[in-house]
Amino acid sequence: MSFVSLSASSLQGGPGAVIAKDPVVKKEFHIALMLPFCIDDPTNFKIRERMADYYEGVLLAMDELESKGMNLKLHVFDTRKDSMVVIGLLKNVEMIKMDLIIGPVFENELVEVEKFCAIYNIPLVSPLKYYSKKTAADYPLFNNVPADSMLFYYMGAMAAESFPRHQVIVLDDVTKNGKSNSNNFRKAYAIASKKEAKLVD
Repeated sequence: MSFVSLSASSLQGGPGAVIAKDPVVKKEFHIALMLPFCIDDPTNFKIRERMADYYEGVLLAMDELESKGMNLKLHVFDTRKDSMVVIGLLKNVEMIKMDLIIGPVFENELVEVEKFCAIYNIPLVSPLKYYSKKTAADYPLFNNVPADSMLFYYMGAMAAESFPRHQVIVLDDVTKNGKSNSNNFRKAYAIASKKEAKLVD
């Protein structure tokens, strides 16, 4: 992908204008996709289908980015739902060259990849669940899924917008997370609708 930075004066041809004769050619970006395809395990066909759908989504996103000029290369790895397999994959010398790692899916596997990304400062994407850092390292971590607190807050706001004339009832549970989630939902609902959501324990 080529990038050319132009100032306002250069666009107008004024003093200090610099015309770039040769655009800067961006390097090839290497992306590792680590998902539990479980190719050798026929009993895991459901998770394999879900991972195949996610894989297709990644390919579509890459096609879009490449159409805009980015130079991308995808490296696909089957984690097999096994943290030991993940550790083995991280020993591959090619992994150090990755510009981005997407996955794995499960937390015990993400912990191992986080350690690796923290050492080599490689951006990590948690694809299907919210993952909070377990290390103090300052490396880029991105979550495709928001934290439950944020998710339920916005659900409350959306409920207020979608059902303005209805009485919204929240069925609570006794767990700590359940209480926190219902409180976030009701708080956002009250702000957006100017009325309270009825709580049923």
